[in-house]
Amino acid sequence: MAQNPRQPLSMRGAVDLGALATQRQAQAQASQAAAKAPAGAVTTVDDTTFESDVLTRSLTVPIIVVLIAAKAAPAPTLIANLTTLAADYAGRFVLATMDVETSPLVAEALQIPSVPAAVAFIKSQPVPLFQGSYPIEELRAVIDQVLALAAQNGVTGTAGEPAPTEPVAPEAPSDPRLDAVFDAIERGDYDAAEAVYRQMLREAPGDSAAKAGLAQVGLLRRTDDVDAIAVQAAAAAAPDDLAAQLAMADLEMVSAQVPEAFDRLIRLLKNVDGDDRETVRVRLVDYFEIVGPDEPAVPPARKAMAAALF
Repeated sequence: MAQNPRQPLSMRGAVDLGALATQRQAQAQASQAAAKAPAGAVTTVDDTTFESDVLTRSLTVPIIVVLIAAKAAPAPTLIANLTTLAADYAGRFVLATMDVETSPLVAEALQIPSVPAAVAFIKSQPVPLFQGSYPIEELRAVIDQVLALAAQNGVTGTAGEPAPTEPVAPEAPSDPRLDAVFDAIERGDYDAAEAVYRQMLREAPGDSAAKAGLAQVGLLRRTDDVDAIAVQAAAAAAPDDLAAQLAMADLEMVSAQVPEAFDRLIRLLKNVDGDDRETVRVRLVDYFEIVGPDEPAVPPARKAMAAALF
């Protein structure tokens, strides 16, 4: 039967062309603004890069993380406005976008009830900012407050060049530098071993093997000739003492009690603040470097560390 030409067409399920046009316009605006922003001022992060690209980087430059759900609510206008401001502020803050659908761990740790939402990070500490979208001038006022707070905490750096691409590590037997490291460790010359690894990192800052090696030399230095019984007794007698618990965690690491060392430092992380908090976080990161990402205890420990920090 032919359709009645007088009957209006149904628009159920039709595409909202106006909204689509607005979204495309916002995406174009964001792309243009990103091209004007300094290198490294606009980036995307996920659960695996959050520690290095947000927590560590926020020690020198404030990071504003915008959490979105790209498939459900991409918030193109908000991203476009913040990208424009990232260019206007010439790298005085870093804009990092994070999709909670593909990287849910950080959003869970931050207890974000809905997206889009923005959280600033200064010296690895989260500062909740807002939820939803706002006009660009209101966003500018928020950023000014973030920069003022960052300055009060001594964080006045700017976005620099992107981190270098991690090189392919050569095989250890063919690298004379590593032979020198192994010889130095065998004779207990930790200064010499450390000097080699630091030189390797100056030449290739992304060398994961050198980072792990440097962390391991530090662990060997701290545990060389320690009295294990005395360390255990001190840790048991003073569960809240920073030095005693760090020493016990080191002893657990060299004894291959990796989960126990992680758990000890995460418990400690929950009970300290200020510089002590950063000391424990750095020690945990060193442990992660030493055992490597394939260690089964690393992913849950990273998640627990994030929850303790937030």
